Amino acid sequence: MSTEPASEFLGKASGGKITGSCLSGCGAPGTPLHLACTIGHADMVDFLVERKCKLDLYDGDYRTPLMKAVQYQEEACVAILLEHGANPHLTDKFGNTALHYAVAGENTSIVEKLILFHANIEARNKVEFTPFLLAVIENNHEMVELLIRKKADVHVVDKFKRTALMLAAPSTSPDVVRLLLQQGVNTSSRDERGWTAGDYALFSGFDGNHQTIAKHTEERLKNFSQNNNPVANKTSEEDSLSSISVKPGDDNASWPTSDDEDLSFNMKVDDLTAKLETMSSRNQVLIQELSSMKEIPTKCEILKKNKKKLGNNKK
Repeated sequence: MSTEPASEFLGKASGGKITGSCLSGCGAPGTPLHLACTIGHADMVDFLVERKCKLDLYDGDYRTPLMKAVQYQEEACVAILLEHGANPHLTDKFGNTALHYAVAGENTSIVEKLILFHANIEARNKVEFTPFLLAVIENNHEMVELLIRKKADVHVVDKFKRTALMLAAPSTSPDVVRLLLQQGVNTSSRDERGWTAGDYALFSGFDGNHQTIAKHTEERLKNFSQNNNPVANKTSEEDSLSSISVKPGDDNASWPTSDDEDLSFNMKVDDLTAKLETMSSRNQVLIQELSSMKEIPTKCEILKKNKKKLGNNKK
């Protein structure tokens, strides 16, 4: 951090001319506050904000002083600006917020500080990347883990309907892929082209990630099958039904005879209905994942044919 006296710094920043308007409004584009944040001159940033310098003016690239401080990872300047009310929600010409810059800069400390001051963790830029999707693209396991702890939406999709798992699949490290799978993301989701995360891994040549996704899908289907064993389910359903039904001619049958018993009866019926609806929903997921797995051999065959044609054309 620079220790240059405030008066000398202001003189250099303004070409030797210090005016009242500079101190109160900081002019645009490229204000002294932008410059102070860029070079990490925290004393000057403090000097300017204490004199009511406008905090959220844009420079020529539509970046605020806060964005510049984040971009150059000047954490002390970031803290001063936020504590004096700088707006973390403003965007540059590409739709990026200060939080996008912090994630791109791989600075977890600044990310946490921005979130502490209520930066929008779900903010989207012009291609609809949230900070979380940006961390996934950067294959930054630590950042992805942090944003998950801060309750970022792991099921978010970008402008082209690509999930986080699709964006992570074509990467050399499987860590982010594994982390996303642990969060229960849907492996059968498809983007605008109809591709799944497994397709992205396969066609990008990252067989390790493809195998990890396929293994997870297989284990999920296996667990689904075990949890929905027809014999076990039938017994469970019969037990549930027996608790709310009576046999014809059963004089000892106990029908609800009061408001409390009637409420208990209705709750049991609602519980059974919910269980049946859950089974139906799981069956739909199973059908989607089976369909996705069946298409893999076909896509592999298409890829092989295209490679063969390419080889023939080169000859």
